[in-house]
Amino acid sequence: MKQAGKKKLVTKSVKFSVTQARRAELGLEVAALTTELAELLAERESFLTPSKADEKKIQAEITHRSQVVHQGYEYRDVELEPVPDFTAGLMNYTDPETGEVLDSRKLSIDERQTVIEG
Repeated sequence: MKQAGKKKLVTKSVKFSVTQARRAELGLEVAALTTELAELLAERESFLTPSKADEKKIQAEITHRSQVVHQGYEYRDVELEPVPDFTAGLMNYTDPETGEVLDSRKLSIDERQTVIEG
């Protein structure tokens, strides 16, 4: 038996446009991370060995933020409510708070079969 009012949510990666303010913020973060990486590399040169894992982590953060700044969008994992649209033959994934459709796909054969409760 289905609980009334309890909605099933799924987590999906959705593309979001990035504002100029967010791009500027990420640019500043890239600059700070680049400085941090330079300091780690300087430590290595002075015989203090920073962890390779730390270096790789910072490099990955720089790369990610640089790509977002350059491309103007990013993907974020968000919880969405799957809502079937049998008329259009689509499974729409909506924001549970706003009802906005953020993603959709064709219904599978199994999903097109409706169950009549009785």
